[in-house]
Amino acid sequence: MEKNTYHHGNLRSAVLAAALTRLISEGPEKLSLRGLARDVGVSATALYRHFSDKDTLLVTLAKEGFDCLTKAVIAAQQQADGPAESLLAAGQAYVEFALTHPQQYRLMFGRYFCGENTDPPEALDTAANQAYQVLVSIIEQGIAAKQFTAKPAKMHAVAAWSMVHGLASLLIDGLLTNSPGKAINLSQEELGSYIEAATETFLHGMMVKLS
Repeated sequence: MEKNTYHHGNLRSAVLAAALTRLISEGPEKLSLRGLARDVGVSATALYRHFSDKDTLLVTLAKEGFDCLTKAVIAAQQQADGPAESLLAAGQAYVEFALTHPQQYRLMFGRYFCGENTDPPEALDTAANQAYQVLVSIIEQGIAAKQFTAKPAKMHAVAAWSMVHGLASLLIDGLLTNSPGKAINLSQEELGSYIEAATETFLHGMMVKLS
């Protein structure tokens, strides 16, 4: 079999792209570096120069997912006007990321790295925390502006994250239904309405009530 020739950075990118494709059909447990080497047409030795083992590859995929999620949420909230709109925009960006990258999203939040007695790798934990801190920062701004109730920002953040994460998981797993056993097929406009309704419902509960 003829082997492909890649520049150093190109091989790494090709392997990550191939790994994302295999995640869809195999899941992280069955993914193998030798199989990926065959997919991209290089020797296993060449691939091992970039990723010493499967866990290193999967951590890289998950970390890059969190990095992309952080950038998407920051970009969305920067276009918004004020903390309330920023929170709405961040929630929509979060769900849209999950729908655009479902296999990577499942890896980021799945049990492969975080079993019952397992802590996530440090690099992955750091990347995840950076994404989470964007949400905390938005809520802190809302509390400081007296728009959000003065509960601990992290308490609000956990509640907000739980809501958008739950909606995203229902959507990408096809579990959001309008009748038993039948998934909803949503247009882009309908999807936006679902995200907006869920986020606004939560936001209404944390807004300061003016007397």
